[in-house]
Amino acid sequence: MGNEHWQSASYIVPACVAVIFALIVLVLGKGSPREEGLPSLEQMMPEEKVILKTKNTAKAPENMSAWQIFCTYVLRNKNAWYISLVDVFVYMVRFGMISWLPIYLLTVKHFSKEQMSVAFLFFEWAAIPSTLLAGWLSDKLFKGRRMPLAMICMALIFVCLIGYWKSESLLMVTIFAAIVGCLIYVPQFLASVQTMEIVPSFAVGSAVGLRGFMSYIFGASLGTSLFGVMVDKLGWYGGFYLLMGGIVCCILFCYLSHRGALELERQRQNALHNQDSLQLADAQ
Repeated sequence: MGNEHWQSASYIVPACVAVIFALIVLVLGKGSPREEGLPSLEQMMPEEKVILKTKNTAKAPENMSAWQIFCTYVLRNKNAWYISLVDVFVYMVRFGMISWLPIYLLTVKHFSKEQMSVAFLFFEWAAIPSTLLAGWLSDKLFKGRRMPLAMICMALIFVCLIGYWKSESLLMVTIFAAIVGCLIYVPQFLASVQTMEIVPSFAVGSAVGLRGFMSYIFGASLGTSLFGVMVDKLGWYGGFYLLMGGIVCCILFCYLSHRGALELERQRQNALHNQDSLQLADAQ
C-alpha cells in the first residue's frame, strides 16, 4: 500500500482480516463432543483416561460457582502459577526482541532498513516450522512431557541471544535472529499444552485466562517498557542482561512445572493402581 498508507497496512488491514477469521470461527466452531451428540473423550479413548489429583472430570461441580472453581483449582494450584510464570518470561524475551530488534539493528548495528527487514522477517517466519514440530517432538521424544523441550529451547535462545548481540555481520545476525524466532514460540506453545494437563478440564479456561493476563500485563511490559528503561539507564548491555535474566527465570519455572507434572503423573499412576486393585478385589 506504500509509505503513504502505512497506517492502513499496519493496523486496519490486519484488524479486518482478524475480524473475518474470528467470525468464521464463531460460525463454524463446535462445542465439546457431548454438545455435538458424541461420547466423551474418556469413552472414545479409554486408554488415554487421566485421573488427576483434582479428579479431572468433564463436568464442573454443581455446587461451585465459576469464581470458586477459579480460586480452588487455579489460584491454589502451584502448577498453574508455575506455567503462568513460564509464559511471563517467554513473553518478556519475545516482546523484547520484537519491540527492540528494529531499533537495535538500525541504530547500533547500522543496518539499512532493507537489511533490518530481512532479519525481522526471518525472526517471525522461522517460528512456523518449530511450532508444528514442537508437539510431535514432546510426544514422541519426551513421552508427553512438555517442559524438557521448552528448557532446551530456552537454553539455545540464551546462546543465540549472545550471538545476536555480539555479531557484526548481517548474515550472522540474521541467522541468530531466525534461531531465536524459531525457538521462542516453542515454550509458549508447550505451556499451553501443559496447562490443559495440570488442571481439571472444567478449569482449563480459567487457567488459560490467568496465563494470558500475566503474560501480557507482566511479560509484555517487562520486555517492552522495562527493557527501554534499562537501555536508557545502562545502555544496550542493560537491556540484553535483562533478557538473559528472563531466560534463566523461564528455565527455572519450566523445571518447577516439569517437577509438578511428574508429581501429578505419579498420583495418576497410584490412583489407577488403587482402582485396579479394588476392581480385582471385587471380582474375587
